Amino acid sequence: MDGKIELPKNLKEVYGYAFMNSGMTECVISEGVTRLLDGTFTGCGSLQVVHLPASLTTMGPAVFENCPLTDIYFAGSKEQWEAIDVSQAMIADSCEIHFDTP
Repeated sequence: MDGKIELPKNLKEVYGYAFMNSGMTECVISEGVTRLLDGTFTGCGSLQVVHLPASLTTMGPAVFENCPLTDIYFAGSKEQWEAIDVSQAMIADSCEIHFDTP
């Protein structure tokens, strides 16, 4: 998978290591997804932008390990984001989080 991908709208969770080492640069995760499991994007060395739904409540360990993320666009509020434990997701310190973005 290269370039930008958009996940189908009927998903509820994205399984662990689903996109490991893919060449995608941007990913749009549809509203309704509540969980990103362990290592979902591990090793995606080209992944720079991710769009996350307000429905997201769980992010497993190493979801973004070795990803050069520059921006995360979260459809929910800052308060909703802070309710998600992202401490082990391995989001780069330089990644900017944008809130309330469709």
